[in-house]
Amino acid sequence: MTERLKSKRESVVNYATPINRIKGTLEERTIKDRTGQFAKAGQKDVILKITNILEVESDTPYPYKTAEIALKFSDSITSSWALLEDSIAEVMGKDVTEVSIDDVVSSVVTLEKEKNHLFFTDKAGKESRGDVWRVTAVEGKGANTTTYAMDMLKGRSKADFEKIANDDATIKKNIKLLSSIMSGKFFTSPEVTAKYQEVNGVFVEK
Repeated sequence: MTERLKSKRESVVNYATPINRIKGTLEERTIKDRTGQFAKAGQKDVILKITNILEVESDTPYPYKTAEIALKFSDSITSSWALLEDSIAEVMGKDVTEVSIDDVVSSVVTLEKEKNHLFFTDKAGKESRGDVWRVTAVEGKGANTTTYAMDMLKGRSKADFEKIANDDATIKKNIKLLSSIMSGKFFTSPEVTAKYQEVNGVFVEK
């Protein structure tokens, strides 16, 4: 039996691909030793094989029905891999300690890339940036509470939405999402800003 792939959440990069958003079947994930000039012993890459592509957005035309996305596995809590696991937890409404990429293998998933994500800034002021992949939907694997919350936001002000969200049973189960809403980070997230604009204090679709 293949060992369950789970980071220790204790190195921050991601491979480039012309694909920015893809929906299809996550057929399998495989692991291989990292190679290249800067690779270190023990470092691993995870290859996500997407088949039966239903939707795809890319920088250049992508006419194929399969795709492979290469990610660098890391135990760092600030890494792109940890952020991928965070997104799976959010979609599935579980704690990050309970989820693995293996939980969504064989499912129809939507993966979205955030370009130039800021991981951290060191003491000298130098920024560490790179691409981040997130799972934003998984069919048949629990409610996507972020999508649920975004639908609820339409036509409401921040104050009205915060009040409703704080009383909503579905959102309250997702502690991370609720915290994001109450801190205001939800309203400036890539998902919200891509879909909505604030007009006279009310969020309306672009």
